[in-house]
Amino acid sequence: MEKKKFVNLEHSIGTVINFCSYDFAFLSLCIEAVQEFSSQIIVPVCDHMFSGEKEDPLFLQKIYALFPNVQFIEFPFDISKKNDPHYWHNLSRLIGGFFLKKEIQYALFLDCDEIVDSTSFREWLEHFDYPKYTAIRLANYWYFRSSSYRATTWEDTPLLLKKNRENLQALMHPQERSGTYFSIQPEKKRMCLSLNKKPMVHHFSWVRTKEQMLKKVSNWGHCKERNWERLVEQEFSSSFQGTDFVHGYLFETVDPPFSIDLLTQPLETVFSAKILRLKAHQVHCIDLYLHFELDFPQILSLLKDV
Repeated sequence: MEKKKFVNLEHSIGTVINFCSYDFAFLSLCIEAVQEFSSQIIVPVCDHMFSGEKEDPLFLQKIYALFPNVQFIEFPFDISKKNDPHYWHNLSRLIGGFFLKKEIQYALFLDCDEIVDSTSFREWLEHFDYPKYTAIRLANYWYFRSSSYRATTWEDTPLLLKKNRENLQALMHPQERSGTYFSIQPEKKRMCLSLNKKPMVHHFSWVRTKEQMLKKVSNWGHCKERNWERLVEQEFSSSFQGTDFVHGYLFETVDPPFSIDLLTQPLETVFSAKILRLKAHQVHCIDLYLHFELDFPQILSLLKDV
């Protein structure tokens, strides 16, 4: 993959992308989109799936090497938190937000399968008075099974957040990004659209093969809310029936906005990976620093290494 430097815009936006290996099909698209407006990109990665299943370190290393200008931060899994999947999604964002450079003013928190329409988003940045807001939830299209099946209902899960210590603390809310949004101080805005009044993000969360969808439902933050495995099995027992088992949305058939190869695999590359590997006590220090403003030598040394 060709090296590409990020555009240095006056908006000073850093992007944090939640990622695990079963989302690899979307990572390149996600990074390529946000590097058009991001001064810094951080991808935190846990060394285990959030169910406790260990990631393949060699597979991860290949992925890291594909993106030499992206800061990957690998952090350890704590088995005592295994039964709290929301904790791991939140911790990933907290770690990413902590390592954003001091001069970054806003953090965009995305999941790997949320792909920004970078052209529309850059136009919006130039003409919308976003600095007056503490938090903005960006409207997104929502897809199920195929990138051709788009829900007629819009969501707004991506979060653009003014970067300060109090707002980073709020990332640990049990309702994840939506809880963060509701818990911080105004001014805030939901369902933010492009200048053309359309969503600026495409969310491919449920565009998966059957095997990938089963992997997803065993690891995501809502894994205990329903018998997801049974729902997935039922879904793939027939062709798409025009609605989804997650929300019950209605769908329209569209031309796919991106070409997505769900079975793609990382190739060998000559580039060296940019990876910071944290130890458990360092993660703990980061949490204490953000919540209690306690300075630790470990924190200062970590910041020097990035």
